[in-house]
Amino acid sequence: MKLQKHPIIRENLLQIIDFLKKDEKTCITLMSRFIKQGDIELLPNHIKGYSFYLDKEVVGVLAISDGGIVLHHFRNDILVEEKPIFAELKEIVLQILLSHNIYSIIGDMKGTDFLRKSLENERQPKIIIPYTLMLFNERQNKKQPLLPENFSLKKCTSQDTEALYPLQAAYDIVEVLPPGEVFNPDNCRLNLHHNLANQYILGLFSDTEKVFVAKAGTNAIGLNWVQLGGVFTKEDFRGRGFASFLVKTLGKTMTEKNKKIALFVKDSNDFAKKAYIRAGFEPDSKFCICYY
Repeated sequence: MKLQKHPIIRENLLQIIDFLKKDEKTCITLMSRFIKQGDIELLPNHIKGYSFYLDKEVVGVLAISDGGIVLHHFRNDILVEEKPIFAELKEIVLQILLSHNIYSIIGDMKGTDFLRKSLENERQPKIIIPYTLMLFNERQNKKQPLLPENFSLKKCTSQDTEALYPLQAAYDIVEVLPPGEVFNPDNCRLNLHHNLANQYILGLFSDTEKVFVAKAGTNAIGLNWVQLGGVFTKEDFRGRGFASFLVKTLGKTMTEKNKKIALFVKDSNDFAKKAYIRAGFEPDSKFCICYY
């Protein structure tokens, strides 16, 4: 069997989608890059796509943005060092990675480790952050979440960019910004505006203080799955179940839209894990992000 690398083009697009949807829960962000307003589309121009085949069967997909963000999905059985195909795949992947200025590798632990180790003789990541992938179990959450008294729930739009910006900035600084990097308020505001226009984001608004005190939303909308993210509560409003309320509400909303729901949480963040478990999520598998 000989490994083949092909670009992702219209002629093999549906085959790529069929491959990804078999285990979409582990590659929702990657799948979302092929979805535009609910329809299947080729990757946008700022993302390069690569597919890997054995005997005309897809066994792996890579997508690398102009900003150096690497998304991936590989069939687990080809990521076994003892198999002859492993060394061949590793060499092909290395050449692809070296042709880009890699900023981060994001995905399931096994695939991320494979890509990181393929690159390790050339570049080492600044930081490796392990996460737990968690899945929403609707069967355990039949009750409608109760809206806290003196608060309003709002489906946010791009018109809420400035009102939500303080929460988003705090979230980015605490949860997203890699060590050593400087926070960029303009990029934060621009990304928030884009997400508000393209994702499903809920905000909890204090009727007395007239500010948003908590937020949560999707950060990737795939074919059959959505991924939640950006969950954050203003510091002086924590410990009151607001994050659990928002995440549970999102879980029910997305279930009603016939979507399955996943999220990933830092292994070190036990408080968040407990909040997500209360909201109906269950640990599933290991996830990882490497920053270069």
